[in-house]
Amino acid sequence: GPSGKRFLLPENAEDFNYIFFATGTGIAPFRGMIMDLLKKNISGKINLVFGCPYRTDLLYSDFFEEMDKKHENFRYITAISREQLRPDGSKPYVQTQIIDKPEVFEPLLSKYNTLIYVCGLMGVEHGIYKVLANHGYNQYFTLKEELQNTSPKQWNKEDVKRYVKASDKMFVETY
Repeated sequence: GPSGKRFLLPENAEDFNYIFFATGTGIAPFRGMIMDLLKKNISGKINLVFGCPYRTDLLYSDFFEEMDKKHENFRYITAISREQLRPDGSKPYVQTQIIDKPEVFEPLLSKYNTLIYVCGLMGVEHGIYKVLANHGYNQYFTLKEELQNTSPKQWNKEDVKRYVKASDKMFVETY
């Protein structure tokens, strides 16, 4: 099981909607979490965004595709960075899915009972925090004074590492 007490589903799991952002092997804990949520038959929305360089790097994709078809409240979204391009020609990453699929993410991110989980390569949180901040979803993080008057577009990785922290609605495990 997971170590620590932070990266777990809440005891009252049925009270929330979920957005899971995974890169690489960061998908592993989410498989179990999602299996648990679907087994409990929760009514909340569950979105999984999995990013990797190549389609061949997709882990558990058969399982997640099957769950997407089987469960109306579960959505599986991939961001394949080295095989696909976004309409503007840039690479798709997990955080760009917030921008590219507003019909999926805006309703969820605006709800008070949506939780975000991020797991994967260190640095993935940088892009997610910037996109959340650029779209006014500040309830998912706290800013230290040093960044409060700086546009998120100007934040660099060191700024995020030092001055941006997950709120109680966001859980981050990167390696």
